[in-house]
Amino acid sequence: MLTIYTQQGRCIEIVLQSELCDPMNMGEYVRAYCHIHGSDHQRSLSINKVTGWGHCFNAACNATVLVAEWNPTVAKRLVQLYYRGLTPAPSPAYQPRKNRTLLVTQPVLLRPPKPVPRWQQDELTMLLSLDEQMCKALVHSQRAQAYLRERGIPLEVALATGVRYLPPGLINSLETQKQRGILLRWAERILFPLASPVGKGYIGRSLWHWQPGMDENTHKSLLEQPRRPRRWIKTNPAIHVRLCSPPQDRWGKDWNERYRGIGLESLAPVFEAYTGLCRPACP
Repeated sequence: MLTIYTQQGRCIEIVLQSELCDPMNMGEYVRAYCHIHGSDHQRSLSINKVTGWGHCFNAACNATVLVAEWNPTVAKRLVQLYYRGLTPAPSPAYQPRKNRTLLVTQPVLLRPPKPVPRWQQDELTMLLSLDEQMCKALVHSQRAQAYLRERGIPLEVALATGVRYLPPGLINSLETQKQRGILLRWAERILFPLASPVGKGYIGRSLWHWQPGMDENTHKSLLEQPRRPRRWIKTNPAIHVRLCSPPQDRWGKDWNERYRGIGLESLAPVFEAYTGLCRPACP
C-alpha cells in the first residue's frame, strides 16, 4: 500500500488487489473489510470494479483507495509522480467516464455472494407481499409521517421512492402464527427500499418508543439498551438505496447520519431525485 496526497490535500491509498481483505463480489462493486483501519465486523470498503476507485464508509476512517490493477493508467501516473517527488494534481480520470473501456477482467479472487438462508428468503417474500398494505399504512400513520417530517422528508417523496411502514396491527392480522413470527422483528418500523443484483429488499428503522420531538441521539441510546429492538435491520440480499444512494463524501455513510450532521442540506440529492420520478406513489 502506498499513501499519496494531492495538491488539494486529498489522501489516496494505492493498494494491490491481493491486499483486499476477504473481498466479496456485489455486482458493480466489491465490498471488503477495510485493512486501513482494521475493520473485521463489516465490509465497509466499497470499490467500483470499473474505475478501481473505492471508499471506506466508516466515519472514523473515510479512506479513499485506488486498486492499482483495476485502473493501472491512473495508478502508474500517481506512483511515478510520487517517486519523482511531485505532488500529483487532481486527475480527470478520478471521475468515472461513461464510455470508458474496461481495463481488466473480473478478478478471480472474488467469491460469489453466500446462499441466502431459508428464513431470510421467507422474510423478504412476506415483506414484498405486504408492500401495498405497508404503503397504505404509512399514508394513515400520523406517527410515522411525523418521523419523516422531522427529518425533512415530505410524504410524497417517501411514497414515490418506496418508503413503507409496518405497524404491529398489520402483523397481528396475518393468518398464521408462523407468518406473524417471521415478521415480528419488523414490527413498528419505517422501511426504506434497498436493491441488489437479484432484486428488491428493505432496511427498517425502529420507531419503538419514539415520540415526536425526540432527539435522534436520545432515541438511539434508548434502543442500544439490552433487550431492545435493533435500531436498523435489513433483508438479505440488499445492497444499496435503490433510487438515490447517499453521496460518497465526508458527511456520513447513510441519510440518517448525514441529516444529523448538516441538516436539510443533506437531503438535497433526494429532492433532486424526486423531480425525476414519474411513477405513481401507490393506490
